[in-house]
Amino acid sequence: MDKLKNQKGYIILEALVGIIILGLVVTFSVMFFNQIFANSKILLKSDALLLAKQEIDTSINFRTTTDTSYFNQKGNLKVIRNIKAESNIYKAVVTVASDSGKKEILSLSVLYIK
Repeated sequence: MDKLKNQKGYIILEALVGIIILGLVVTFSVMFFNQIFANSKILLKSDALLLAKQEIDTSINFRTTTDTSYFNQKGNLKVIRNIKAESNIYKAVVTVASDSGKKEILSLSVLYIK
């Protein structure tokens, strides 16, 4: 009996409990990150916001006066820039829509002087 008490190490039950706990942590982590990356709406909106911001920056920096429309590199977002002028003040409205152009994802606008 004294031989068992003096042994150091883990018993198989402790090892199994540790493996089960580790498995649960890994499973919940994978489920959490899978849900974040699988949600295409979040990624699509972040891409749309980046494209709209770039188009607004271009409008401000170059004082553009022309409308433009194009698709992003992936081809899933359509970017439309409309410029409206009133006397010396220009308003640039950038709209990002889905590739079909029917569903608007976001719209940003800016005022600037030419």
